[in-house]
Amino acid sequence: MAKQIIPTADLDRLNFYIDLDRYPLHDLDGIAGKAPVRRAHAMMERDTLCLFEGFLREAAIKLLATEIAKLEPKAHQVDYLCTPYDWMNNAGFPADHPRAQLPRRNCVIVLSS
Repeated sequence: MAKQIIPTADLDRLNFYIDLDRYPLHDLDGIAGKAPVRRAHAMMERDTLCLFEGFLREAAIKLLATEIAKLEPKAHQVDYLCTPYDWMNNAGFPADHPRAQLPRRNCVIVLSS
């Protein structure tokens, strides 16, 4: 597979958000780039979630928090019951099957203006 070349400006922007020294996702074909993918697969198999400490840089987190705060006045609260797979046909499953369960979904949606 040919190595993907990322333009320097894009790489700098990506590195602003993600700690590419710890998580070299810009080089997934390289040995170092494959390591976080292997770790993610192992975490998903073991825990069904991935946790990458320090993945996002502090400055990026602050910037994203500021952007989110600006959107809060436009946010619409959504609170309803749905199955974990609400986009699928969930009929006909036994009562103890996950697709027959109805946990509460409580989230916020920002509609574009």
